[in-house]
Amino acid sequence: MSNETACFYTVSELEGKLRYDGRVTHRPDRVGIDWTNSGFALRARCRGEVKVRLEPADLPNYSYVIGLLDGETLTVEQLKTRRIRVDHADDYVLLSDIPEGEHEIRLVKITEAQVGLMDFRGLSLCGELLAPPAAGKWKIGFIGDSLTGGLHNLCRVTDVNLIAQDNEDGYHAYDGFTARHFDADIHVVSLSGWGVVCGWGKPRRDYSVPRALPYTSIYRDDSENGRWDFSRWQPDAVVINLGSNDSSSTDDDPSILSDEEFRDKTAEFLRRLRGWYPHARFIWALGMAGLGKDDRIGRLVQEAIALLKAEGEEKLSFLLLPRNQEGGGQHPTVEGHEAAAAVLCAELEQWLKD
Repeated sequence: MSNETACFYTVSELEGKLRYDGRVTHRPDRVGIDWTNSGFALRARCRGEVKVRLEPADLPNYSYVIGLLDGETLTVEQLKTRRIRVDHADDYVLLSDIPEGEHEIRLVKITEAQVGLMDFRGLSLCGELLAPPAAGKWKIGFIGDSLTGGLHNLCRVTDVNLIAQDNEDGYHAYDGFTARHFDADIHVVSLSGWGVVCGWGKPRRDYSVPRALPYTSIYRDDSENGRWDFSRWQPDAVVINLGSNDSSSTDDDPSILSDEEFRDKTAEFLRRLRGWYPHARFIWALGMAGLGKDDRIGRLVQEAIALLKAEGEEKLSFLLLPRNQEGGGQHPTVEGHEAAAAVLCAELEQWLKD
């Protein structure tokens, strides 16, 4: 191998050689990698550099990705140094100075779909591709808003430079911490500003996560052709962290969203989730940004859960996460995400058994 030169592989040539992580959009000449903590993993006997051919799918937006070698864990400072800004079509160096040998290589998108869609077209390396890595021990789905995407966790509440991509780190969000704790495969659907019923956009009710969830990537294709096949990936647990935007966008005027409507739409969403995920444990986790004015949203979510339990639903619970609004825009800091992950992991330990 020491005399080999790098070879480029298109996405079609990589078929069966990569393990794609998260919901990705397959096309003959590219794979759309959009959601937080999505990407791919491969195994190779290689050395030197690994380059990835990437391009933004929605200029002028841009994304950040990181490369990981052999299961390494990055600190925040390491991530800031190594993250790659994908703002034009290019062959980006994902990893360099790889010692000769057999390695596992991962690409992880650390920014959310809303602020940047990304296409993967192929990669080059010096060596031999091997069978892809095995799946993780567990499968956990995460459905949420900016909290799940790690928005503004790299800055402080006093900062004024709140460019989303530059201060967003899904790897150090509570879902990223949880995935590493359990060696889990995760699928993340996170939409900043969106809620169960409504959010901060206009018209408000278009910003409902249950409207987006049936699609592989609603920002690419919200037609029948873009629908996600839920049978492709069945999780052991699903964590829902929604309601903060229903609260923050309506607490000052509850007539926009009545308690009854929010409770009933939350219960309806849980019933739809059970249809999609018949065997998963559901945990509705709230509290990182509070529970709404007078704890309104937290109370209503628990009332919706009680309705489901009265119907015979057993694998469903409410979890209070520690509050932290010290990051940019009153979002949690990395430390806040880590504290929330510790509480969530303790809860999941009860349900993820050998």
